[in-house]
Amino acid sequence: MSGENSADAVTWTEPPIDSDELCARLRFSLDEPMKLSQEDQDSDAKSVKVLSQRIYGEGVRVTRSLMPKIFDVAQLVAERLLLQKTPELFVKEDCELNACVLLRDDCPLVVLNSALVELLTPEELASVVGHEFGHAILRHHRYRITSEAEFVFGQDRSRAKEVSADRIGLISAGSLEIALRAEFKIASGLQDRHFTFDMDAFIKDAESTLSVDGDCDWAGVSTHPEFPFRVWALAKFAESDAMSTLGNWSGRKAIEDVELEIEDRFHAIGGGIAFRKTSDVVHEAVAWLGVLIVCEDGEVTETERDVLVQLIGKIWADDATVYARRHGLLAVNRRAVEMLENLAHASSKTQRRIVSAIQEFEKRTGASNRCREMLELAREKMRPK
Repeated sequence: MSGENSADAVTWTEPPIDSDELCARLRFSLDEPMKLSQEDQDSDAKSVKVLSQRIYGEGVRVTRSLMPKIFDVAQLVAERLLLQKTPELFVKEDCELNACVLLRDDCPLVVLNSALVELLTPEELASVVGHEFGHAILRHHRYRITSEAEFVFGQDRSRAKEVSADRIGLISAGSLEIALRAEFKIASGLQDRHFTFDMDAFIKDAESTLSVDGDCDWAGVSTHPEFPFRVWALAKFAESDAMSTLGNWSGRKAIEDVELEIEDRFHAIGGGIAFRKTSDVVHEAVAWLGVLIVCEDGEVTETERDVLVQLIGKIWADDATVYARRHGLLAVNRRAVEMLENLAHASSKTQRRIVSAIQEFEKRTGASNRCREMLELAREKMRPK
């Protein structure tokens, strides 16, 4: 049974009843479910079909008779994740330490590279298998990128998905130490004989690496978070009370506090490039929408200008109103639409900032009809096509 504390927070007091509820507890706060457009769905389905056929031609299906240990790992993971049906599993020859999943509607297909299977113990492999199963049950589809802003937002969403999948991998492994051993071996490529694993020292070292200043712009455009961040974030989540009803876990820290701490570190990835880009686009969108609201009658009163300055700053207010006088409101509208469309793949939290800004304009200017029009425009243009 669960009790709601607020609109955004739920306290769980009993074990999950199915994999959907399990996902709800493990999903990272910045990993928001996203509905694909029909065009993206069709494109994704076509790509998955081609890739599936290729796997059938290159890989070997995991069965109880051919690969009993790997088969048992998959069955154990499916049981721990409360799955009704185990995804199809293949192994293919590849020296890269990697795995992937194809999100088919009938049954997901997970591919393990042979190098990964050779490196990890069955217990450690469970973490990787669970990670890929996690992408499937969390419905982590890919979508097409059509602009620079969408690329930045898309990479940010991709990194958030990895945080969620790591948590699924943690439950699948059944132990934080096993999950982190798997992370260590994949990152280093080392076999057991080459190291002595000290989990506490490993976590401490990862956290100290996160504190090192430097040029990390590459991390801001990567699809996966930095390795030290993933180690730290997983260890941090294991301490949360969200884990206390998921089996033999003893986390006690409030999940709300843990998520906020992880969010802060997440936003700093790559020097905060995604966070800064998001803020820039939001600010510009609010500026153009504000001008459209206060300049509708062709004149900007002192009160209206004060509202603009208060909400978007003096420089933006001056530049935007000058632009409107020189180019007209149709040009301003085009700029507003451009910025709003860039936010189609941003998080709902980011989109709510636009809605809140329009509501604040309405509160301060009293231009209810115009603000409603801008609200409709914003919601339409921020909706994925």
